[in-house]
Amino acid sequence: MIEDGSPKVQAVNRPSPHLLGRNHQQPPSPLQQKAANKKTEVDSKRSPRLPPTPCWLCGAMHFVRNCNYREHQCSNCHRTGHKDGFCRFARRRTRQSRFYRSARPNTRSDAVFTISSIDCGQYRRFATITVDGQSINFQVDSASDVTIVNEMTWKLMGKPELQTWSLIAHSASGNRSHFIGQRQCTYSFNAASAQGTFYVSNNPSDLLGAEWISKLGIYSNMDSLPCTDPGNPTAIDVSIANLERDNVAEKLQAAYPDVFKS
Repeated sequence: MIEDGSPKVQAVNRPSPHLLGRNHQQPPSPLQQKAANKKTEVDSKRSPRLPPTPCWLCGAMHFVRNCNYREHQCSNCHRTGHKDGFCRFARRRTRQSRFYRSARPNTRSDAVFTISSIDCGQYRRFATITVDGQSINFQVDSASDVTIVNEMTWKLMGKPELQTWSLIAHSASGNRSHFIGQRQCTYSFNAASAQGTFYVSNNPSDLLGAEWISKLGIYSNMDSLPCTDPGNPTAIDVSIANLERDNVAEKLQAAYPDVFKS
């Protein structure tokens, strides 16, 4: 523009694009405006959550924790905690709450209880085996590879001479088993007879191992075997057990010559 012959410059200020976007937001679309109006309408109509039953302290429809009469002293019973005239309801609910609390069982985290037991006695089997002329009641144990005679039974047999046992044996559970020694013998059951080895241990029972069970044919007679232990002490010949160890072999040969026939 030229006025009075002298040039003049006028600047036009325009807001920057980022300020324009921040200060002048786009109006919501009709769909967004409708959803916002509906949410406002629902919020305005929503009522506070009510309890399932009236308050037993005053009868109003609110939760007991929000009741204003919890600190009120009743003019009838002079008790604190309910509105006048609601004495019976307050006492009844108090008794029910006390009963529920006392009926809850006490628990102990360090207590151990036996909830069940298994009786396996009916599944055990015992067989009377003649070992070098002595009748010994063994518990049939197919899980044992060897036949074991406990130390007491070995003593009642007259402590026959044993061979040393240098190997280490383990039970099915992995525990180490200690053997005092071993002995070659002749054993029989019914009409079956065989020769083998038994091992003397401090085990509380006399166990008939898998080798003897197989050689005597006991697997086929398992159902006919007794499930209770008749006991060994009365079955062993006490007269032989009381003899000196050096004379046992001679006495056995004289008493049972058929067993020692070659």
